[in-house]
Amino acid sequence: MFFITPNYLSTIFNEKNGISLKDYINKLRIENAKKYLVETDMKISDISKIVGYNQLSYFGSIFKKFEGCTPNEYRIKLRNK
Repeated sequence: MFFITPNYLSTIFNEKNGISLKDYINKLRIENAKKYLVETDMKISDISKIVGYNQLSYFGSIFKKFEGCTPNEYRIKLRNK
């Protein structure tokens, strides 16, 4: 529609925002997942699917990349506060 390739869009996004489009989307997904982890008793696998990750292991690795802990550790840590 706009005659822009996905790679070009990603490049422009990165130049303007200082973060890759992929990392930005992952960050939004993880922020959403954190709300579910704290506010609900849903299974982590269900939360993973709701926020857009089909593989639980990939969700766990991305979550750890952004938060420095696993989703379960995050849930336990915040519920104990």
